[in-house]
Amino acid sequence: MTKLKDDFEASGGAFKEWRIGDLFEKIQTKILKYKVKDLEGKYGEKYSLPALTAGIENQGLSCFVPRDNATILKNVISVSANGANTGVMFYQPEEFTVLQDSYAIKNINKEETSKNEYMFFVSVLQKTIRGNYTWSEKAGWERIKAEKVSVPVDSNGEINYSYMEKYISLLEEEKILKVEKFLKDSGLNDTTLTEEETTALEKFRNGEVKFEERKIGELFEKVKLGIKNSSFNKKTDLSACKDLEHPIPVINAKLGDNGIMYWAKQGDFETISKCIDVIQNGAIATGKVYAQPQETGVLWDSYLIKHVKTTIEDEQLFFFTTVIEKSIRLKFYYDCKAYWNEVKEELIMLPCTLDNSIDYTFMETYVKAIEKQCIARLKASDVFVNSRIAAKQTEPTDKVENIRILAPSSVPVADRFSRFLPLYPFHIACGALESGDALPEDDIEGWIDVSNCGFKINEQMFLVHAKGESMLPKIHPGDLCLFEKYGPMYRGGRDGNIVLVRQSNMDDDYGCQYTIKEFYSDMDPQTGRTIKVELRPLNQKFHTIKVKESDQVDVIAILKCVL
Repeated sequence: MTKLKDDFEASGGAFKEWRIGDLFEKIQTKILKYKVKDLEGKYGEKYSLPALTAGIENQGLSCFVPRDNATILKNVISVSANGANTGVMFYQPEEFTVLQDSYAIKNINKEETSKNEYMFFVSVLQKTIRGNYTWSEKAGWERIKAEKVSVPVDSNGEINYSYMEKYISLLEEEKILKVEKFLKDSGLNDTTLTEEETTALEKFRNGEVKFEERKIGELFEKVKLGIKNSSFNKKTDLSACKDLEHPIPVINAKLGDNGIMYWAKQGDFETISKCIDVIQNGAIATGKVYAQPQETGVLWDSYLIKHVKTTIEDEQLFFFTTVIEKSIRLKFYYDCKAYWNEVKEELIMLPCTLDNSIDYTFMETYVKAIEKQCIARLKASDVFVNSRIAAKQTEPTDKVENIRILAPSSVPVADRFSRFLPLYPFHIACGALESGDALPEDDIEGWIDVSNCGFKINEQMFLVHAKGESMLPKIHPGDLCLFEKYGPMYRGGRDGNIVLVRQSNMDDDYGCQYTIKEFYSDMDPQTGRTIKVELRPLNQKFHTIKVKESDQVDVIAILKCVL
């Protein structure tokens, strides 16, 4: 990250203030006559489109609506315009629509804004907007468009999208490394299900688990905790972040961050572990429930409950937390607070044995299985896989050794595009993809096993040999480059990515009009037309190709990794 900042400043980069209204425009959407309460629990073939409201959970997508007559949006920023969450923004990479108390905005200065660029924008927008608007002064578009945000620009004063792209990529890599270390250190890296865990999942899916009602107050009791430090001062004795001086989490009426807004000094609060946190007050948090397995204290507007009879495992604590929240979350609100005297009378559904005893073993096994499945999905996600690949590409000497190219007759059809990818002559792959044809099987040079590259492959992917030195240090002459075809099926933008591209009036290392370069473009904010395209080498010894308006440039595929 330091090198990126140094390079940015050395090239004349700086941060410049822009009016939000000069960067974005509000998207007009059709009015949908649905009520959130009537859509609760509806999801299926008819109700399949996520709908945006003023919520803070699940990216603000609180329910599903029919796709008919809805304005379907994707790759934009959503803005909460009402309630206690007014001004909260999210990047929305998947299809959704706007239902109520919110709206969506899009970049007007760049035709194809990438995920990372929008993520950067969300961060700078939130610094200005979030927390500065209230229930009575809502973050409507007419208000916020006049606000100013600080955005990186290049030496010409133009928005530096390349810096934004790389900044978020590096940040993601750092976070993923921390997650990987946590999974390894905590013993959660193994996601293989045991026989018992597989059985628990199958029984639950098949409806073979017996559930019975139990009253919350029969299983849990409220814990009385106080402040031990008689001279405690909230302003001076609490920290918004955990540090060596403030290691103890204390709960209050906080939505998000596991209900923890402050951290206290050791010994200032009475604490307890393996409890459940119930928020009893707050405009949006009333009735929210969190598991608190670690030592925790109570600040205000919430309380802790503990199991009355059994010392329970963390997985059982998580199971109880989920069923309690399912029971009480929608029954309590600001004018109907979640006090213990009311909550303890509510019923929850729990798995039971044949003799009607609570099946604690099933609870623990089932949660362990779900935990493993969630971690496996995380590790297979695009952001996790791509971050690993990006990290791999920064190590130019770390190449996969002893790559074998197998003849087509040696690779079973079932293993093609699931374990093996085809290797094509460079000009054959480019020509077929540009014309929209399927890649010709007769011209395949061979198939290569890519199963150990940590990458989820598909039928849009293929391999070619690189030539030349313009993309050093990431790509060396002779390297095998794995590309994914660029088109309607590709999820993501071109800018900031290394691409396989055709540009007329060019003769590169490949002896044709095709080359591998980093793609950059800019757009006229008034007309929306692309006014600048550059094909940039990574090797500073080579010149950037500045595409003329009269030239044609076509992105054929996006580089996914280098073997």
